[in-house]
Amino acid sequence: MAIALAVGTTLKVPAFLFFSPSRGTGPIAFARHVAMYIAHVELALPMQRVGEGFGRDRTTVAHACRRIEESREAVEIDRMIVAVRGQVLAELTQQDEGSVPIKQGAPTNAGSQS
Repeated sequence: MAIALAVGTTLKVPAFLFFSPSRGTGPIAFARHVAMYIAHVELALPMQRVGEGFGRDRTTVAHACRRIEESREAVEIDRMIVAVRGQVLAELTQQDEGSVPIKQGAPTNAGSQS
């Protein structure tokens, strides 16, 4: 999962630990929470799907999102989330094999006449 790799790289936590059945140490749990938050809040993936991707259930994703949202009140955490989000989007764009991502609400060329 590109999200886990980008978050893991940024937070210096091996991404494979995000998928461990155990919670792991504080830094691992925090990094997993960040990844879940970005997947759900920033990328608009449903909680059920995010949970399945991390081997967790949707209530765990809801908990992670609440924890990160509360943490964002601290400026350094908010800046880190913004930076990780940018890294994730860059990673996903690179994996998209050259197609240009369309911003939500932006007009497309589909159906336009030349």
